[in-house]
Amino acid sequence: MRPGFWPYLILRLRRVGKLFLPLLLVAALLMGGIGWFGVSLVRQDEAGAQRVEIGVVGDFEDSVLRMGMFALRNLDSSRFSIEFVQFSEESEAKSRLRAGKLNGYVKIPEHFVEDVYRGSFQPLTYVTAPGAQGVGTALTDEVIVSVSELLSVSEDAVYGAELYARDHGVTLEEGSAGDVLAMRFLEQILRRDELLQVEILGIGDGLSLSEYFLCSFFVMFLLLWGVSASPVFAGQDMELGRLLKCRGLGSLRQILAEYLSYLCLMLSTVLCLCLMAALILRGLDPGGDIPARLLESGFLLRAVPVGMALGALQILLYECASGMLQGVLLQFLAAVSLGYVCGCLYPVGFFPEPLQQTGNVLPAGLARQYLSAALSGQSGVWLLLGLAGYGLVFLALAAGIRKHRLAG
Repeated sequence: MRPGFWPYLILRLRRVGKLFLPLLLVAALLMGGIGWFGVSLVRQDEAGAQRVEIGVVGDFEDSVLRMGMFALRNLDSSRFSIEFVQFSEESEAKSRLRAGKLNGYVKIPEHFVEDVYRGSFQPLTYVTAPGAQGVGTALTDEVIVSVSELLSVSEDAVYGAELYARDHGVTLEEGSAGDVLAMRFLEQILRRDELLQVEILGIGDGLSLSEYFLCSFFVMFLLLWGVSASPVFAGQDMELGRLLKCRGLGSLRQILAEYLSYLCLMLSTVLCLCLMAALILRGLDPGGDIPARLLESGFLLRAVPVGMALGALQILLYECASGMLQGVLLQFLAAVSLGYVCGCLYPVGFFPEPLQQTGNVLPAGLARQYLSAALSGQSGVWLLLGLAGYGLVFLALAAGIRKHRLAG
C-alpha cells in the first residue's frame, strides 16, 4: 500500500468512530425488534398448535355412525390433531362455522349406512367458510380427500371380492365375507401408524425452529444494518475522491479503505450487541439454549466472514446510489428482497424447489447456511469459499463503479 492509503483509512476510522454510540443505539433497537419477533414465533410454536375442529352432521341414532365416531375420537391417531364435533342439525353447524368456531363440517346424507349395505355410496358433503385459508384448512382438505378415497376403495374391494367369489362358484354365507374383509380394512386403517416412523428433521438446515430463526434473523439484522450506516457512506462527494486520485490513491484503494472502516464499525456494534444479548438471555433464562449457542458454538466467530461478505455487498450498493435517499432505499429493498428469497423472513423449506435452489446460492442464503453449519457442527468450508468469492466480486464491482464515477 502506498503511504496515502493509511492516512485515509485512519481518517475514515475516526469518522465512523464518532458515530459508534448512535449507531449502536439504533442497531440495538433493530436487533431488539427482530429478536422480539423471533421469540414470539418460537413461543407460539412451543405452545403447540390447537386441534382443528370439524363438525359432523348426521343421524347419530344409528349405531354404526356412533361406533364410527367413537373410533375416530378414541382409537384413531387423527384425534391428536382433529377434534370431531357432532351435530344433529345442519343449521347449528352453519352458525358455529360462521362464528369461526369450526374449520368446516361434514354432512352425512340420510340413509347413508343403509345405502352402503346395499352397495351404493352417497358422497359426503364438506362445507367450509368462503375464502378460508391456513394450516387448519389445508389439513382438513387432506383428511377429507384421504377419507373419501378410503371409503371408495374399501367399498369397491368388499363388493368386488363378493362378486368374484360368486362368479367362481364359491359359496359364501351372505354378508359374512364382506363383513370380515371390511373389519380387516378397518383394523389396518387404525393401525396405519405402525407402517411408518416419524423423524423430525427440523424446520430447515436440520435445525430446530429457535436455532433456524437465530441464524436467519441474524443475517436479516446484518442486511438491515446497512441502512443505519447511511449517514456515513451514502451519497459521498466525488470531489474528495478525485482529489485523492490526483494524490495517487486509486479507486480500488479508496474502496478498500472505506470497506475496512465500514467493516470495523459493523463488527464492533454486532459483537457488542451479541454479547449483551447473550448475557441478558442467560440472566433471564439460565438454562436456555440460545445463550449457549451464541457463546459456545463458534457462532460469533463465523459471523465475521458473514459480515465481511454482506458488508462488501452494502458498499457496492452505496456506490451505486448517488444520494442519501437513494442509498437508504436501495439498502432497504435489497435487504428485504434477499431476506425473503433466502429464507431469512420465512423458512426456506416452504418455498418451491426452484426458489429454494436460487435462494441457497445467493449471498444471504450462503450466510444463513454457514451460520446454521456452526450450530449443527459442520465445517461449511464450501460455504465460506462462496462468501469469500462474493465479497471479492462485490469489492471489484464497487471499485469499477468508483473508477467510472471519478473519470466522469
